[in-house]
Amino acid sequence: MDKEMPVRKKIRLEGYDYSKNGAYYVTFCVENRYEILGKIVGSGFHARPSVELSDIGIETQKSIEYICENDERIEIPKYVIMPLKDSQTLECMNWQSNSSQRAISRPGFLCL
Repeated sequence: MDKEMPVRKKIRLEGYDYSKNGAYYVTFCVENRYEILGKIVGSGFHARPSVELSDIGIETQKSIEYICENDERIEIPKYVIMPLKDSQTLECMNWQSNSSQRAISRPGFLCL
């Protein structure tokens, strides 16, 4: 039962070196649209909807904060955790593409 994978549109700039310093907008999406990062609460005329983070969403938030506190090369000035995805702006500074410390990992989170 070999199923052909769909042909995806290329979203990277051809020839651009993504290991260079710069700001990158990154989105992590949840497989199969499971709302594992949290749920939307509040509705109606007087209640503004907001996201209540699940345990996995809280761990995602802790991981983002851990990266910011423990790697001076990466700054995440803004991020949003939604039920289906996590979107953030990564600012990479003093990035060395040959560094052996390029990956920072925590249980459940990997930033390359």
